[in-house]
Amino acid sequence: MLLEVKNLSKSFGKVKAVDRVSFSIDEGDSVGLVGESGSGKTTLSRLLLGLLKPDSGGLRLSANSSRLSKTAQIVFQDPQTSLNPRIKIGEAILEPIRIHKTDAKVDELLQLVGLPADFASRYPHALSGGERQRVGIARALAVRPKFLILDEPVSALDLKTQVQILNLLKDLKEKLKLTYLFIAHDLSVVKYICDRILVMYKGRIIESGSREQIFESPQKEYTSRLLASVL
Repeated sequence: MLLEVKNLSKSFGKVKAVDRVSFSIDEGDSVGLVGESGSGKTTLSRLLLGLLKPDSGGLRLSANSSRLSKTAQIVFQDPQTSLNPRIKIGEAILEPIRIHKTDAKVDELLQLVGLPADFASRYPHALSGGERQRVGIARALAVRPKFLILDEPVSALDLKTQVQILNLLKDLKEKLKLTYLFIAHDLSVVKYICDRILVMYKGRIIESGSREQIFESPQKEYTSRLLASVL
């Protein structure tokens, strides 16, 4: 087991954004976290990364994953918001390498995500949405993470680019032995890349199961409604 979450809770005023959430992720898993906007998915991801402090509950790392808290990384929906428009792509990727003192190389990371080395000299505005997302993935990989949280990483892209990025993520998972928590509201995307699915509603995990269980025999009406919206 890579990560175990037990009774994690976080409120903002009277709103329970995350309400006694418990689940586990095994090393090498690709787990989907699905739910409508406002269900608590993004708050949960920030609790896992330590960007927010829980009100109660906690998480436990396996013994051989003690560095997870330092190397868990997130890939956002729109990388443009995390890329400084005045800084070239090479500098943006180099920043986490310097902070975490890894031996990663900018040109190798660009190649890993399917971009030529000369992209290092370009600015974010000169890239397409799919290319910027590849840069966002390269930055996340710069610190040699074992665990990636992918927060709606393809929802802002056109269908063709979505497929390209999903295929890239699949390839990287196998090549680098990564573990994914893939956050989305679109179950068709999660079905393509995830083996197990958690369904979140009003801050709680209301259903979980294998991809086949969720898609072929959902137990909750809410899950059925999510499925109906993409079928």
